Amino acid sequence: MSPFRLVSTSGTLSLSWYYDYVATSPYPLSSLQTIELANEELVFVGYGINAPDLGWNDYKVNVTGKVLICFVGQPKSGVWADQPYRWYSRWVYKYEEASRQGAKAIFLVHTPSSAEYEWNVVQAGWGYAKARQEATSTAVPLLTGWVTEYYGGEIAASCNSTLEEWFNEAELAEFIPQPIPLDISVSVTFTCVDFSGTNTLGMKKGSTTETVVILGHIDGVGMKNGTVYPGAIDNAAGSSVVMEIAYAWSQMTLDDPLERSIIFLLATAEEAGLFGSDYFVNHLPTALEQGTKLVAGLNFDSPNTWGATYDMGGEGADKSTLGALEEWAAEKEDITFITGVSGSGYFRGDQWSLSKQGIPAIWPRQGTNFIDKPEHYLEDVVIPFESTCYHQPCDAYRENSDLSGMVQGMALGVHFSGTINAAHWVVRMVRMVDDGHETNVDLMHGFAEVVGNDGDSNVEVQVIVKVCVG
Repeated sequence: MSPFRLVSTSGTLSLSWYYDYVATSPYPLSSLQTIELANEELVFVGYGINAPDLGWNDYKVNVTGKVLICFVGQPKSGVWADQPYRWYSRWVYKYEEASRQGAKAIFLVHTPSSAEYEWNVVQAGWGYAKARQEATSTAVPLLTGWVTEYYGGEIAASCNSTLEEWFNEAELAEFIPQPIPLDISVSVTFTCVDFSGTNTLGMKKGSTTETVVILGHIDGVGMKNGTVYPGAIDNAAGSSVVMEIAYAWSQMTLDDPLERSIIFLLATAEEAGLFGSDYFVNHLPTALEQGTKLVAGLNFDSPNTWGATYDMGGEGADKSTLGALEEWAAEKEDITFITGVSGSGYFRGDQWSLSKQGIPAIWPRQGTNFIDKPEHYLEDVVIPFESTCYHQPCDAYRENSDLSGMVQGMALGVHFSGTINAAHWVVRMVRMVDDGHETNVDLMHGFAEVVGNDGDSNVEVQVIVKVCVG
């Protein structure tokens, strides 16, 4: 692919693929196709958010046919000061909103603080082959991508500004998109290959059509230029937890059958954009009983491989009444449940595929207070490893792994899936955000006692995706 060239009357900026920028295309592509931008206009759109519920609109001018430069994340002041992380903060939302606004392309400016990961994570996700679902609409940007913080600063400098000043301006409700005195030219040739991924399911069958999902993704970053990215924590460990919970249920002899079935789902293509879990939620296997209704989910992604903790948290626990159930399950293992506000992770894991359809779901997260570990173990050992090895080759099996934390997660999953069958749990979303719009959804009513299990089953579902290499 050609360099990403930004031309002005005062000179040219030339960005190199992978090191300075990355991109993919949501546009329908043939097996070999070149996407080209030639001398296109650039516009800075702040955080690229259109939030009618907050009276916020970064698109106060028409950007149809323009190439957008945008921040990832969300403002922190004004009407946003008391807001938890919202769907508006996610890179996926930025691309979708740019499409709704008619943009020709959009590039996000990466900073470690706004993205919550380093540039090497962007490189691993966008700099090589990237899976995507088959595109059918041409009403989408030709290119969606990222540029480094350094070149974001260079683009701001062309406007006699700095990234810091741009961030400050983007915090203001009266922000107006700014034309950038640079023309962009870039040519990217994509080679695309169709392939299918597989969702693997197991079931502990209940007597009604209401179903609880215990899930984790079975895919990883894969292999890049001959280098294996093992994905030991993310997410071989999570897949193992799901399988162990399934095994535990397979060994149980119940006096009364379960009322709600339990599906154990190993989802594919999470790293590409939650494709496997999204497909599952929207295309339930025909082998399931007609009228099957998903009513709750528990997602295991990157579980605790560092040792048992006195505490535990959960992304999404504050979004539904499942939070109280998870708290109860944690107490059964003498774990203090942290009922904090969900962070950006709520939108980054497979639980979001359920939640955005109005199905309460939680992603359990490891605690911070470790049992029988040195002082500052979290700060000195856990955080440095995870920040360095997230989506990198060093996320491999460690001899110093302490799986007692995973065992806690497995126990929580068993308590959770059993309790939701055994008590008067009314499970409903108390605050669900989909494309930024909050809704209240009543989803199911609790049952008085355990009923149902007349057999187990296994199902495989094919998820058709396309891999495009730029």
